Amino acid sequence: GTLTVVLNGQRLTLNAGDMINIPLQSVHCMANLTSKPCKIYEKQTGICREEDIIRYVDAYGRGTQTGAAEDSLTLYREILDEIKS
Repeated sequence: GTLTVVLNGQRLTLNAGDMINIPLQSVHCMANLTSKPCKIYEKQTGICREEDIIRYVDAYGRGTQTGAAEDSLTLYREILDEIKS
C-alpha cells in the first residue's frame, strides 16, 4: 500500500521503500488510505516521553490542545473524511 503523511501542513504520499524524517516538534499524522497493507518502521532517537507529545486531534479520545497547527489539521480532517467514505 501507500502511506499518506501530513507533515507541517503538507500532504505527502510514500510508497514502498520511501523514507521520511519527521523533525522534533513537527505536527504530523499518517494513514494508509488503501486496501493494501502498509508496513511502517519507526526509529526514534533520544528519550520519547508521553508528556512530550502535543496532541491537536486524537482518534482515541485522549486530551488535545489548540495551537498553530491549522494547516495540518485541515489536511488531517480531509484524510479522516476519506477514511470514513
